[in-house]
Amino acid sequence: QLQKYLKDRTPSNGGGATALFLVGLIAYLGKGYQAARPRLRAGQPMQPPLISLENLSESLQFLRTLDDAILKQDIPSPSGSGGGESSGIKIGDSSKALIDACLNAHPSLKSSSPNL
Repeated sequence: QLQKYLKDRTPSNGGGATALFLVGLIAYLGKGYQAARPRLRAGQPMQPPLISLENLSESLQFLRTLDDAILKQDIPSPSGSGGGESSGIKIGDSSKALIDACLNAHPSLKSSSPNL
């Protein structure tokens, strides 16, 4: 379900809305990946994780398979001026940095997700 949701929000032709969605996804995962842990099983007393390792893996696999045209897009500047300025950073660069950080923090992702 998560893969379908992510694909529905990122048309292959890219565009501003796609870039903003991906920036939001990368930022969200970037803030919470270190605390990711496996989904809870029935009867476990702990609070469910904000980001499960399973969903983190799915999200990273999705980022890994993005079209080159999308990965080469600049991340919009956060200045909020509405002028469409670029930050000079590519979506692909941010995506790769996130994937590398997640794999370093959670080595088990490498074995459970061979596409990473």
